[in-house]
Amino acid sequence: MGNARWLTPRPEAGYSEASGQASYLPVTGQATAGTPLATGVSDEKECYSGAIRTEARRALPERVNRGRKNDNHATGGAADEVGDVNLAREIKVTVARSDSESRTSFMVERRDPMMVLDLLLAIQRQDDPSIGFRYSCRVAMCGTCTVRIDGRTVLACQTPVPIDTDEVRLDPIAGLPVVRDLIVDTAPFWQEWASVTPYLVPVEGLSEPAVIKPDSPERQTIDPALNCIGCGACYSSCGIAGSRRDFIGPAALNRAMVLIADSRDAFGAERLQAVTGTDGVDRCHYIYGCTADCPKGLDPAGAIRQLRQWRINGTP
Repeated sequence: MGNARWLTPRPEAGYSEASGQASYLPVTGQATAGTPLATGVSDEKECYSGAIRTEARRALPERVNRGRKNDNHATGGAADEVGDVNLAREIKVTVARSDSESRTSFMVERRDPMMVLDLLLAIQRQDDPSIGFRYSCRVAMCGTCTVRIDGRTVLACQTPVPIDTDEVRLDPIAGLPVVRDLIVDTAPFWQEWASVTPYLVPVEGLSEPAVIKPDSPERQTIDPALNCIGCGACYSSCGIAGSRRDFIGPAALNRAMVLIADSRDAFGAERLQAVTGTDGVDRCHYIYGCTADCPKGLDPAGAIRQLRQWRINGTP
């Protein structure tokens, strides 16, 4: 097995429905139909891409599989028919660039399924390695890949490219200084976050761990507002936070509400005073862009309403 050359199955190499065999593209050179996965492997142990492609197709949406006309992925036409939708084989991607001399328009081959981040990675690998964007975890936890697609703020790693479109535009998130291309300076966002004392200040004199029951009103207020990942989508979608620097912003206010509602926190009164100042809750005009675009399904606008109620009625 020391001299084995592993071959990589490629859809474009072709597949024979009759024989159940596929051609492989090896690391160097090209293998013909029926070439074993590695030299020295018996015919009985040969592995073809038929099973691989079958498993891949099972992962696709049912309407995509049902709409495909053949198993060969013929490339003679410009598009594949997917149910009632015409699925373009290529997508035109327009990317906002900080350098006016840089290329802004790219044609990317569609894959199914395909996320916005896949578009950017394809451009970086195949067209322009200099394009700037951020990403890390790819599972919607780190919050670093936030961009705008056709004007809407999203996480690139979890947002699929619309199946019925052949053109999209990508921009950096709004309201923050652009460093390069789709990369922004998040310092203003985190400065506002820090202004609400975003960590718990424990009550003094507790001899035992505090217990908050799952069905308590306190827990029901806090739980829906947890799990903010600091992606800045709400900040980008807020017309007030993005236009001027005199508003704390939805993310910071949502965090303040969570801590004020927590009976283990001793800084509730001071924090409420901080968020009800001239740059606090009264600057919110209830556009609801923050709630609409939050990738974790939080309701910052609801948190701001709660803070306004506590200002009038007192802390919980």
